[in-house]
Amino acid sequence: ITNTGRECVCKSFPTYGNPSAYFVEQFLKGSYGKIEDLSPRTVSIFYMIDMFDYMNKEGMQLLKSGTDIILDRYWYSNIYYRIGAAKLDSVRKGEEDYVNPVLMEYIIDFIDTLANELDLPSPDIIFKMNNDKELMIETVKKKNSKDDILEANYDYLREVHDAFTGIDFKKYSDCVFGIPVTDENGFRSHEEIYKD
Repeated sequence: ITNTGRECVCKSFPTYGNPSAYFVEQFLKGSYGKIEDLSPRTVSIFYMIDMFDYMNKEGMQLLKSGTDIILDRYWYSNIYYRIGAAKLDSVRKGEEDYVNPVLMEYIIDFIDTLANELDLPSPDIIFKMNNDKELMIETVKKKNSKDDILEANYDYLREVHDAFTGIDFKKYSDCVFGIPVTDENGFRSHEEIYKD
């Protein structure tokens, strides 16, 4: 229960260990090849199935009962992760700093359409947790995520960061707030971030 008296549940995606996250886990382990070996649409489906499973088994019932859900990454996060993959593939092909705008729109429209087809509710509020790209990379390096092909590829993470900061999420919610996680001194305290 929050300090406003509202019941609240926090949920992170993917839901590691659940059957619905099987394909995500296999992808992250590299079982299907490198990041660029699968189309952005295919990888999107893996993540969307996991969200669909959670929302249908638990999430929608919580919302109907009046419980708020705070989701750490939701279906729109698929967009900048997939655009990051497309950018990485472009760089690999020698097309530096270029993603075909038609491909980008196709990725966005595909994920948006898939979310609608799966009846995934749009968020009421989006908090974009903005951070310094290189500080974020240093944090990921400390995790030493060798068994996660996304976190082990720092060039990919940089492309995802750029896609994230460049996308206007107001298409998905009227209430979008950018919250700085870092400042000139490094990472801000949890208290400062929470106050924002």
